Amino acid sequence: MRKYLIIPLILFSFGFSQNKVNIKNLVQYGDKWFKENDDKPFTGIVFDISKETGNKILKSRYLKGIPHGKHSEWYEGGKKKLEGNWKNGKQDGLWTYWNKYENVDSSGTYKNGNMNGLWTFLDKNGQKKEEITYEDGEINGLFTGWYENGQKWGEQNYKNGEENGFFTQWYESGQKKRKGTYKMGKLDGLFTGWYENGQKWGEGTMKYGNKVGKWTYYNEDGSVKEVKDCDKGECDD
Repeated sequence: MRKYLIIPLILFSFGFSQNKVNIKNLVQYGDKWFKENDDKPFTGIVFDISKETGNKILKSRYLKGIPHGKHSEWYEGGKKKLEGNWKNGKQDGLWTYWNKYENVDSSGTYKNGNMNGLWTFLDKNGQKKEEITYEDGEINGLFTGWYENGQKWGEQNYKNGEENGFFTQWYESGQKKRKGTYKMGKLDGLFTGWYENGQKWGEGTMKYGNKVGKWTYYNEDGSVKEVKDCDKGECDD
């Protein structure tokens, strides 16, 4: 009984692995792919070879004419470029992308073809550059960015692709630069800005992206430079 169950599985795997085609020999009708002169949607492994180097640059699994399963790509020199999975023709699960220096460029998950959850983006040396939270393809949650020296340069909350909630920015030295709040993509609430020496350069209230009320501006030594009443039209910037 056990042998009876195993043999069909082996035969199926063998048949699937032997059904390979170069992507150049596939044609698309609607949302499905077919081998040339074949009326059945293709099931098997799709590959591509670099004309310049002869290296494999693509390997992907297809099921009934659509991408379904593991997908890999390589640079022409043979280094890994990206790896992930398809599910019913849509990107799904963890996808990882590499740069030409063999360092991870970005990684994160897809759901039904959309970026979903936490994504991490790195520079060419593998240093973390950004972390972004997505939901159904839109930024939704915390965005964090870093300078090349590893110092955080900004944090911002998003909702449905728009800035919404607190944000903080820093100088490359680590000194706080700006702090405030967004509401539906526009600055709204108390805003404070600092010189790199740690002294405030300005503070006031924003409403729907515009300055309102009295704003106080400071010199780099901390002394008051001027006070403007934005409700009286004194604030041009």
